[in-house]
Amino acid sequence: MTSPCNDLPFEIVSLITSHLPYQTDLYQCALINKQFYAATIPRLWGDPMCGNDVSYPWFTPFNNGIIRRQLSNIPCNRGIVTCSTLIQCLLKTRQYQHTNTFRSLPLGHYIRQLELTDKDSAADSILLLSHTPFLEHLSLFGSPITDDDVECIWQFCPWLKSIYLLGSSFEELVGIGSYCHQLTSLTIESGRLYNPITIAQLLACPLSCLNLGGCEWIGESTRTRLLSQFHQLEVLNLVGCGTLTDDFFKILVPSATTFPSLTTLVLYNAKLTPETAFLVMKYLPLLADINIELIQAVTDDILAALTSGPSLKILKLQAADFDVSSQSIRDIAINSPQLTSLLIRGCSMPQRCFPEVDIGDDYISLDINSLNKIRRNTGFRTTAYDDNHSDTSDSESSI
Repeated sequence: MTSPCNDLPFEIVSLITSHLPYQTDLYQCALINKQFYAATIPRLWGDPMCGNDVSYPWFTPFNNGIIRRQLSNIPCNRGIVTCSTLIQCLLKTRQYQHTNTFRSLPLGHYIRQLELTDKDSAADSILLLSHTPFLEHLSLFGSPITDDDVECIWQFCPWLKSIYLLGSSFEELVGIGSYCHQLTSLTIESGRLYNPITIAQLLACPLSCLNLGGCEWIGESTRTRLLSQFHQLEVLNLVGCGTLTDDFFKILVPSATTFPSLTTLVLYNAKLTPETAFLVMKYLPLLADINIELIQAVTDDILAALTSGPSLKILKLQAADFDVSSQSIRDIAINSPQLTSLLIRGCSMPQRCFPEVDIGDDYISLDINSLNKIRRNTGFRTTAYDDNHSDTSDSESSI
């Protein structure tokens, strides 16, 4: 008796398998027939290391501004799929490729994502990458690959779309611009000094997202000027990169043509004047999401400058000291109708200054609903007397 599964179109089979979240279920589907095998193998082998715990701490570029290698509370279990075991599996299956009618391509051709660690030798890492010509996402966590071998990565994997380098031992990116013409995202968490020639090679890649952590060398003027030449950037994260001074921003954003497409900006340890902040916002007209930590006192002028962007929707601001008035914060909510989220950490205000919403002891968090409540209450005004914490009475504010 013929199974009904044999009559299903391949599109239906693919739709069925797309709703199976667990690998065990996919393994079972691969044994049904040729169509289910063809539909499940790309998913099973797309990310063969997805079950390893080593990958989960790296899902987001940065952990609240702290370089992850400095965190002691992140467990790291390498799981069961190591570089060497994966190589053995790929080599063994290639022996049966010509006799197995189910398999049209080597299994390595289905792999799209890999995470290699300092436990994987440089030789094993390079050998594995030589079997994954269509790899799209590569993470190297403390990889022992050296400058002599790094060019092999880009030669073997020219379809890379994202690269994550954490504490890598190499200091050069030789050949990356010549081979990786699909690279759109690069994350580097390393204190190693990348020379200007290395950074310049990245200009040949269509980078739209650049995350730098612990890269204090970026503050050097020559490297800052090179960074300003990545005109296609949409996301720029600079965390733990030393003190980002006023001069740094003047070099980074010298004109409106520098980052015409930038929408997201994350900056930690920044220090800039209101005038420079206004220019940065003026020269980045599409900037919609800002997450910034300042190492200076935040004044009303700084706050007004950071919220002066015409496209700004989300502002996350943190500082050790604030010298701002509650009315200036309310004015920002009222005068910036496009703003959908405002989070100010380290700023303490009496609850009476924001009767429409609840605020924390040392932070002010306003979502779209809270902002709209303030916008509907434009007649409510606060004074310097209202901002005084020493007065615990319910003072009346001027209407």
